Amino acid sequence: MPILVKRVFTRPNTSVPFYTRTPEYDAYMQGTYDATGHRLSVTTTVSADELVKTVEATWALDYAFFAGTSSDVMIQTHLLAMEMYNSTNGITMTQAVIDY
Repeated sequence: MPILVKRVFTRPNTSVPFYTRTPEYDAYMQGTYDATGHRLSVTTTVSADELVKTVEATWALDYAFFAGTSSDVMIQTHLLAMEMYNSTNGITMTQAVIDY
């Protein structure tokens, strides 16, 4: 059963850039999860006032598979860097995992 992982980032003002993924991370995700059909899509939207960014990723497999990505070193390295950047720059994040 597919799942949707929704992350919402809120920054204090528009002079604070949102965290940016590295090209290496994007290439890894595309090769490891997109090309294999595990991750079906990723969409990013930014609010009209440019303070809120929403990233939605649809995964083909169930929550147990998604939870298993916690052992993926590349993903964990990315998440740690993102969390540190967000914390340093006053950006908050909420996450929801929704079963289809």
